Amino acid sequence: MASIPSEIKSPAPGPTMPTPRTCLVSGSNKIFVFYNSKSENRIGYFKTELVEAISPKYFNNKKKTTSLLSMSSILNLLLPDSQPYKNLFSNVEIFLSGLDEKNWAVKYVYWELSLIKELGFDPYLEQFSKDF
Repeated sequence: MASIPSEIKSPAPGPTMPTPRTCLVSGSNKIFVFYNSKSENRIGYFKTELVEAISPKYFNNKKKTTSLLSMSSILNLLLPDSQPYKNLFSNVEIFLSGLDEKNWAVKYVYWELSLIKELGFDPYLEQFSKDF
């Protein structure tokens, strides 16, 4: 059974728990998740709501669609379930908001570097800056 992330566990007075909200990026679309449960010991249910459909905007651009799929696949493979990564979420938001700019590929590289740093592997790229 999957555990509920700590940021959406919030007991409330009364017989039912509130509907905590959290914003996620799922399949390159931004969704809102509502969790409801009668108590912390019972299985609850999730309701999802589409906030912003990001991926359909770029269906006609193969490179941007590939970068979105790559980003989703990397996050799906590397990150454990039920763990909050607020810095990664904000970095994903920065990348997604910059997809309409000319330098979107550079933002993707910066996003990948921030992912590597967030996971605990600092690449120490300053040693290569002397050559450029």
